[in-house]
Formats: sequence, C-alpha cells, structure tokens
Amino acid sequence: MKVVCFIGSGFNYMLADIVKPQTDLTIGNITLYEELISLNNLWQEFDYPLLQLGSFIPDRRGERMLEAVENIQSILQKSSTIGNKINSTDQSPHAILDIFIKEHIQRVGERFTKFEENGGYSKINRVFSNFGAAFTSILQKNHISEFYLCSTNYDGIVDSLLTYYCKHEMKRKFILKDGFINEDFYCDLFRRYNYKIAHIHGSYRYFDGPNRTIKVGKAIVNEKPLMIYGNPYRKESSILNNHVLKVNYLELKRLLSSCDKVVAIGNSFNDEPHLLDLLRSTFNRPETQMIVCSDKPHVVASVLEPYYGYTIHTQSTKHVQSEEQLIKLFSKLLSSTSMNMLATA
Repeated sequence: MKVVCFIGSGFNYMLADIVKPQTDLTIGNITLYEELISLNNLWQEFDYPLLQLGSFIPDRRGERMLEAVENIQSILQKSSTIGNKINSTDQSPHAILDIFIKEHIQRVGERFTKFEENGGYSKINRVFSNFGAAFTSILQKNHISEFYLCSTNYDGIVDSLLTYYCKHEMKRKFILKDGFINEDFYCDLFRRYNYKIAHIHGSYRYFDGPNRTIKVGKAIVNEKPLMIYGNPYRKESSILNNHVLKVNYLELKRLLSSCDKVVAIGNSFNDEPHLLDLLRSTFNRPETQMIVCSDKPHVVASVLEPYYGYTIHTQSTKHVQSEEQLIKLFSKLLSSTSMNMLATA
C-alpha cells in the first residue's frame, strides 16, 4: 500500500493537548503546552497590521488578506503608473509589504530556533518516547511500501516525533528522510526513499541562498529562512521557483498519481488551492481512500468534496489525550482493513 499523509497546524494543537497535564515540562518560565500553543499561534501576529485594512476588505484574514492586498495594489499600480514599471528602489506598497512579510518570517524562524535551542524537541521526545518505534511497526504491519508525509508546517515538531533511538550510534535518528545530508539536498536520493518527509512550504531551517537551498544545523539562527507565506494563489509558483521545494512538489504529484490512500491530519486546506488542485488532478480516482482527521473533520471534508468525487472518511481527534491514544489513532488511519470503522462525510 502507498500512502500520502498531509500534516497541518491542527496536528501541533493535538500534541499540545496531550502534553498539557505534564506541567513539570517547561521551557524557560512557561510549560511545554503553553510554548507549543504560542508557536502555533505565531502567524496570528501577522494579522494585526493587516486587520487595519479590515474596513476595506471584510471577512479576510492572514494569507487571504495578503491576496486581497495584492489585488488592490495591482489595480492602484496600473491606474497610477500608466503602464510604467515601478523602480525597484521605490517605496511602493508592494515593496513595503514584501519587506514586512520577510521581517515577520525572520522573527518566526528565530522563535522556532529558540524552541529547539531550549530543548523543546527533546522534551517532546520524552513525552512520546514510544511513538517512533510504534509508527515504524505500523508501517511494516500494514505492508506500506511507500509513505510520504507532506507537512505544511514550518517547524520540526512532527520530524522530532518520528524518531527512534539508535543504540549503536547513541543518538536519535529520523524514520522519514528529507533528502538532506548534512546541509546539502540530494534530489535523486530523496526520490529513492520509500519513507520520506517534506516541508512543502519550506522550513525555518532551510536557508534560501542565491544559488542553492541548504539546511542549517541544529539551533543555528537562519538569517534567510525559506518559508512561503503570502497570497495562496501564488504559492505553487513560489514552490516551483525553488529547487528543493520543486523536487518535493513533483514527488508529491508522482506519488498522489499512484498511491492508494491519502490521510489529512490537522490540515484545513483553506489556504492551499495548489494542493486541492493537485488532489483533483492526480488522486481523484476510483479504488482510492481519503481520510480526514481533525477536531472538526466534517468541515474539512466539505472543503475537499469538490476536489474528490468519492467517499471521504472522517475521524475526530478530540478523544486523543495520550501517547497511547495517538499510536492507536495512527494504527487506525494507516490500517489496510479498518475503513469500515470510520465515519463518512
């Protein structure tokens, strides 16, 4: 069986709920639970200056607000410059917005790095010490020949969760491979992996250099993080303009064209038109299975229904309050025989 799994920010909220009772796990002066919630809410800080435009653009937030702002800028530029190109040194609204986005992405990346530096991932491993081995067993038990985890998150939380302790090397190792060795990306190697992971919109550890994208080392502050955030309808072109993300995206397209099952955990798809279009063009096939897993799975299923013309199975995450329950959830989602145990949208 071949499986593609989409992971979104809702997955991090689920993990935060699991660690909430463990108040002894702290980072600085706050609990691990509070820090996970804070990290997941970083993008809401983006909304404040943009919401000042709310009276002009009602019912828009976050990336959808940026989409509307760009459309307004395009109209203003066409009407005010009479076809002349704006000089790159001009303080045009578009240039100012671009600077604003880059500065915010830099601050978000620094927060993720600080979390890593303060042992955040190590504390997650303490709570979920059995998950990595259990996940490997689930893949093997269900004869999953290819597994592609596509994360729309920029942090390394799910990466750290999917690790195991190697006694021979006396360190934790990753179950899913991202194609990076040390700091360099090897596209042929990434394609050959049967179990792989990709941050489809970039990561706080991806340095966006002039000639190549590298992955910076642990707890190193990234001065130019590659994290795509902006107009949702420009995300695909941004992905295809970067070598690493393009390889990740094309590999996702290839596997969606042949896989048996898609599982979406904690991803709303509200700001992902490129992923919805990809699902429609490659995965909308008979004899496939789609499972939506979140705290409000029927809401997500309604977003996916126009893009997938077959039964969408749903699974709530509200009952997941421990590592054991998380393992059982994945065992159910990745099972080749338990579809009749799931609800349908």
